[in-house]
Amino acid sequence: MSVDERSGWRDLEFSKHHRLWGHDCPMIDIDFLCCEYDQGNPRALIEYKHTNALAENYNQPNYKTLIRLGEIAQLPVFNVRYSADFKEYGVTPLNKYAVTHLPNPMVMNEKEYVTFLYKLRGRPLPEEVEDEINSSKIKLEDFM
Repeated sequence: MSVDERSGWRDLEFSKHHRLWGHDCPMIDIDFLCCEYDQGNPRALIEYKHTNALAENYNQPNYKTLIRLGEIAQLPVFNVRYSADFKEYGVTPLNKYAVTHLPNPMVMNEKEYVTFLYKLRGRPLPEEVEDEINSSKIKLEDFM
C-alpha cells in the first residue's frame, strides 16, 4: 500500500501500474459508487461524495463512463453530496433516466432523501424508518 493512498485500504499501486498499459487502456477507480436496488433489481447508480470533496466535473471521462454505464443499463445515475452530520444531501441527476425522477439538482434533508430512495423503489417511506430518522435527529441535536 502506498503512503499517499488517501483511504488507507485500496491498492493505489495497481492503479499506478495500470496506467503503464497506456492511454488507450483507461479504467475508472470509482470512489464510492453504490447501486440502490430492490428485491435483487437495480434501481439507480449513485456516486456518493462527502460535501468537503472536490467539486465534480461531469465532462471528465470518469463521469462520462459512469453516465454511459447507466444509459446502457437504463438506470438513473445521480451524484449525491452528503454532509458530515448526514442532515443534508445535494442530489444531482446525471442522465435522462435520473431526470425523470428529479428534473433538477436539489438539496434535501435526511427524511426527504430517504423518501426519495424509497420512491426510486416504488415504495412509500415506512413509518418505522421515519420514526428512526426523527429520533436519530433528536439524538444528534442533543450532542451538537
